[in-house]
Amino acid sequence: MKNSMKEAMPGPTNCRRFADNCHQTCGRCHTIKPVYPTIDEMVSGPAFNSTTYVTANPGRMSKNGIIVYDSIPTYLDREGISAATLREPGRDHHTQEKSHFRMAYFSYLAFTQPDLLRHPVVAPDYPVHTTTGMIHMIRFYEMTNQTAARDCSQDNPQALQNYLDTLMADCPYLVITTAEQPFLELLQQHYLNGDHDMIRNIMKGAAPPASFYSKDPETGLAVKIRTDSFNLEENIGVNAIISFLTTEAPSLDQYMNETVHNAYALQEAMRQEVATLVTNRTFHITIMIMIQTVPPYLPAVFWRDPADLFTGRHQYRSGLEKAREQAKNNISLYPPTCRQ
Repeated sequence: MKNSMKEAMPGPTNCRRFADNCHQTCGRCHTIKPVYPTIDEMVSGPAFNSTTYVTANPGRMSKNGIIVYDSIPTYLDREGISAATLREPGRDHHTQEKSHFRMAYFSYLAFTQPDLLRHPVVAPDYPVHTTTGMIHMIRFYEMTNQTAARDCSQDNPQALQNYLDTLMADCPYLVITTAEQPFLELLQQHYLNGDHDMIRNIMKGAAPPASFYSKDPETGLAVKIRTDSFNLEENIGVNAIISFLTTEAPSLDQYMNETVHNAYALQEAMRQEVATLVTNRTFHITIMIMIQTVPPYLPAVFWRDPADLFTGRHQYRSGLEKAREQAKNNISLYPPTCRQ
């Protein structure tokens, strides 16, 4: 596994050119196929190699829905169909998705704000579902933020939660749990100081984790995605979804088998579709950055265009159609504990 950019397995044909909304006839099968930019064209283009960049403006980019930099719990509780609910209807995905989004956020920081990862603060494991535990957590954040202790004796549980949320939002440090500490240490040891200029160039001007909310025009269903990051053609030459993945696979072949098992095609195809819908920009590229959590601890970058994600796109559309039929019959995709 080389520490370099790697092009993903091609789709049905490798005849692609750098042109939006362009088509060409394949010489082998004589069918009209859309063409997409290649990874080589991106890295050799002027935008990718420029030292200047623009910052994504969620408000201005929101055309058919909204983009917001909200919290993971807010995203998970927001109404809408996600790739997880299409993949496994009726299952509570909150814990699994929260863990994935946290690991992806740490990976994003490793290549954009590495200083935040150098000195994280480990939060105590207080039971915040109890009043006593919440007050202990409040005291921890007050001390971390160097804020005077507030008299909480008269506060009801909602007031305590609101105050804790404010303290957490104002905290100048990256606060992690004891369970997250080993992954942070791995990033510190193997990724913060390595020669990863190509990845850092991809992340030049890239947006932080963002939630996209919209309504699918064909089914009328509320849909939502959360991107680990995304970048714009003004910065790197293409509008791209950027996804961070962790793997224990020691080889690229085993990793590719893992991506099939985990149904990443559905997730990434839905991200492209919803991002394109919300912004009116063509997000037809996904750049998947793999973080290896076993020796030799090297990253790999995979390139996904709509041809590569054909199966995932079909799963997304058929999943929405099934969800529409279930909605007509008052059958919920979500378990009773979910607000979705």
